[in-house]
Amino acid sequence: MADAVCLAADVIQKPPLHLALPTDSVTISCKHDDSSYYNKYWYRQKKGKELVLIGYTISDTLTMEAGFTDGKLNIQPNGTRTGLIISNASTNDSAVYYCASSIHSEVIL
Repeated sequence: MADAVCLAADVIQKPPLHLALPTDSVTISCKHDDSSYYNKYWYRQKKGKELVLIGYTISDTLTMEAGFTDGKLNIQPNGTRTGLIISNASTNDSAVYYCASSIHSEVIL
């Protein structure tokens, strides 16, 4: 059996709570303290529903998942920082949003 190593970097997401009026534009920012963690991921979890991947960046190349390509949600990569922008907010956007970061190196044995 191969040995496993788990690495971690602190991820700070602000604001922790955001209240918005309908039609507002909302920005949630996320940063971490380790520049080797260049992959960023944004997830959404609506009440009582599963966690869903919105999109991710590898370095600064953005990929939005199916169902999130209409421009309503946008991810802005910037080195150790990333932002999630929700345009024209509505009650349908009420959810918990998570950001994550990884080094992501693949090893095949």
